[in-house]
Amino acid sequence: MLFHGALGHASGTYHDVFSAHLKTPINFAKFEKAIDGIAQRHPALRASFHITGFTVPIQLVHKASRVPVYYEDLRAVSFNEQERILTAWKAEEKTLSFAIDAPPLLRFYYHRRTEDSFQFTISFHHAILDGWSVASMISELFTDYFALLDEVPPSNS
Repeated sequence: MLFHGALGHASGTYHDVFSAHLKTPINFAKFEKAIDGIAQRHPALRASFHITGFTVPIQLVHKASRVPVYYEDLRAVSFNEQERILTAWKAEEKTLSFAIDAPPLLRFYYHRRTEDSFQFTISFHHAILDGWSVASMISELFTDYFALLDEVPPSNS
């Protein structure tokens, strides 16, 4: 998949965008802290891939990599307008590529929709996550997030 992507034959094929509208307490700082925690615990989230520059293609796991978390407030527009904005935004996000030779190969988005809900989106390259691992990571992320909301230390899983 990395070779096809590098050659331009897989435009967007290995770029996944998962999104869900969640009704849950919102604390952006704690959400970002939970994301930082999983990035430090899981080497795949700090990986980069190098097809050239070495005698063979290699994967490097970096000691640290800050996963970007983007925020947008959509509370000023109607639900239908939010849906339209998010649909167009997801289509645009899917067209953006990742620089596979620099971590991270994922991005998180947090679109505030109401006082007590937000659109959670993870955008990632399939080289670092598949369906099973992304489900496990999201479960771990929200376990940590809710622990932080409750002022309990997050897990070390």
